[in-house]
Amino acid sequence: MKTSILSILFTIAFAAFAVIQNTQAVSPAPDGAYSGGNTAEGQNSLLSLTSGIYNTGVRIYSLLSLTDDKFCTGVGAGTLLANTADNSTAIGAGALLSNTVGEQNTATGTFALFSNTEGNFNTASGRSALLSNTTAGANTANGYQALFNNTIGNDNTASGANALLSNTSGNNNTALGRSAGSDINGSSNICIGQGVSGEAGVDDSTYIRNVNTTEQSPAEDVAFVTVRLSDGRLGHQPTVMRSATCELQKTVEELKSTVARQETIIAKQQQQIGVLTAGVQKVSAQLEASKSASQVVNNIGG
Repeated sequence: MKTSILSILFTIAFAAFAVIQNTQAVSPAPDGAYSGGNTAEGQNSLLSLTSGIYNTGVRIYSLLSLTDDKFCTGVGAGTLLANTADNSTAIGAGALLSNTVGEQNTATGTFALFSNTEGNFNTASGRSALLSNTTAGANTANGYQALFNNTIGNDNTASGANALLSNTSGNNNTALGRSAGSDINGSSNICIGQGVSGEAGVDDSTYIRNVNTTEQSPAEDVAFVTVRLSDGRLGHQPTVMRSATCELQKTVEELKSTVARQETIIAKQQQQIGVLTAGVQKVSAQLEASKSASQVVNNIGG
């Protein structure tokens, strides 16, 4: 659905800019290299250029609005169509199409950074990567629809198809892997691994694939992972501590085994005591019955 809407917007944008008079075009008509190190190839590419230098526009309406700006490259229909700023690169139909004053953005892929207008220092690689971004900056998205819904969130890094898909305004998130962080919408979260989606409404949380399912018993070559609370640095126990821990663990296992054996013995003893108790109770009952019978006989005899 969203792709269809984009296609319509794309068509409307082309139609709107088609009314610009040909008198604004570079001369001669776009067909190669021009003064100032500029290159234009394609219908109305670099149409509005005046004093800008070292720009390259290839395909219809690429860099159409650029006038006196520099170091911009647009390759593909409508790339950097509305751009009037410096130092941006767009490759792929509709890439950075809406950008106006955002600088130093790089978009590679159809509709990558399509909606960006004022955001700076963004990098999007993949179809529709960072598609919804408008004014946010310093985001990096690599993969199909990575950071697709981000609009104003800054300093996010997503690598993998649909990574950080749901983030719109969260900042400083990092996701690595297909659909990693796809549920994240808070800030300062880390998701590592394919399908590690994270959670909505959380901040400052870390999710790593498999660490909650892989079990390893302590051994000489298996160490406990440590976390330095002051800065989150990961590490492991030194060898001496690890050996001591292994010996301690071995002792603990031996004690557990001894306790298990003792519990078995105690259970058997309790069972035997139960049998003896039942026997004693039976004999006691028989004695009481015999005593009562004797009393009856005595009473009759008396």
